[in-house]
Amino acid sequence: MSTSLWSSGARTRSWSRRAPADCTPAPSRSSISAASPIAAAGATALLPQAGQAALQSAPFFPVSELQGLLRISRFRIALVVSALVYGSHAVHNAFAVIRWRQADISTSAISFLWSEAVLAEVLVFMLAGPELLDRLGVRSAAVLAAMAGAIRWSVAGVTTSVLLLSIIQPLHGLTFALLHLACMRMMRTLVAPSVAATAQALYAFGSGVVTAALTFASGALYVSWAGAAFFPMAALCAAALPFAWFGFANGERLIRRSCERRQDLRMPPTSPGCSPLLADRR
Repeated sequence: MSTSLWSSGARTRSWSRRAPADCTPAPSRSSISAASPIAAAGATALLPQAGQAALQSAPFFPVSELQGLLRISRFRIALVVSALVYGSHAVHNAFAVIRWRQADISTSAISFLWSEAVLAEVLVFMLAGPELLDRLGVRSAAVLAAMAGAIRWSVAGVTTSVLLLSIIQPLHGLTFALLHLACMRMMRTLVAPSVAATAQALYAFGSGVVTAALTFASGALYVSWAGAAFFPMAALCAAALPFAWFGFANGERLIRRSCERRQDLRMPPTSPGCSPLLADRR
């Protein structure tokens, strides 16, 4: 309390030294907020006519781009796999800490378990992920991510042992980071650069909507089943396996064909994953 009184007093003294003699009050935040749209409208009126015409002619929502992207079957499969595997994190994200606290796991142990998952994600993104993707390919990477999710949630549903949880928590590097890298490499091959932003937005939106819906449903699952609520999440990852195996296989062939085309045209194999594929070809 004394500290807060001292700080408020210090601010008052500081204001009294800086304030002008007439003590004119500064404009309120509400008046500034109200003036902002007016200023923006005035600035828009000063734009060149060509700029205004371009803004008016630009589509508010890229419907044609979305339709074109959704006609690509392998892109649709990538959306399905990512939505299923990312969405399977819903129970863990919402109720894992609650479950661990109910099992009398200490706060420090919970912090360690959560940090393990974050560290594994960072390590896969920065170090291990690109190398794994080069060696395994997008199909095997996506299958590995889905399998890791099925194992992770199955174990989480049957135990609150800190030892076992500490073993499965690093699988987050596979269930999220590695799958994300595989999807990005697939999209780089499947999607034209002109619609890459729309593709990534659709990819993020689809998995986000599914994750939000599953998080909402996970409340009822956890109330009814407690730890067994993780089993439907494991089932989602198992359901993603055939999509990853059959859908990402075509993407693997497309990446190989793109790399071989670069080599035939004497272009540098700048696409990620080209080096091991071209080494296999030789």
